[in-house]
Amino acid sequence: LVGIVTWQVFLKTRPDARAFFQEAKVLAAHSSSHLEGRLNNPKVITLLEKTVKADPNFAEAQAELGLAYVIRLFLYAPEEKDLETKAYLAIDRALSLKPDLPVAYVARGRLKWTPFNHFPHEDASNDFRHALALDPNLDEARHYLGLVFVHVGLIEEARAAFKAAVALNPSNNGAQYRLGE
Repeated sequence: LVGIVTWQVFLKTRPDARAFFQEAKVLAAHSSSHLEGRLNNPKVITLLEKTVKADPNFAEAQAELGLAYVIRLFLYAPEEKDLETKAYLAIDRALSLKPDLPVAYVARGRLKWTPFNHFPHEDASNDFRHALALDPNLDEARHYLGLVFVHVGLIEEARAAFKAAVALNPSNNGAQYRLGE
């Protein structure tokens, strides 16, 4: 059902926006290593910026853009302080367009759970849990919830979250790595 609804929303967006969005999603999905991510993240951001310019009401693209900004800020370019503001604006826009959009809560949780925000464990985990309540099949929400659990010393809960993420998506390198850790 979620897939059908997502597909219907996807079909309502402008064709050029859909094309940019799809290209960004494919590129992001093929960026599992740190080096690939560093090279591809700016390209993903550019494609998603084109997507939301073509269709400012494309909530999923707004959420993914916010997430791409967070990834860039946290992993690759912490000196680019404007990324935090851009991420907040994109995520807020996504949630204003579609308040029940699971990926927007994952993006917001990841934005909250950064050194710039002093890792507010409970607040971020609430967003990850909310995303999972909306869509229990979000492996990245489980992965990041597991990371929060590790940081507060809930090792068994973290292990369970990582295993659940891997069960949903065996290609989730982050959860696989954390299990090995």
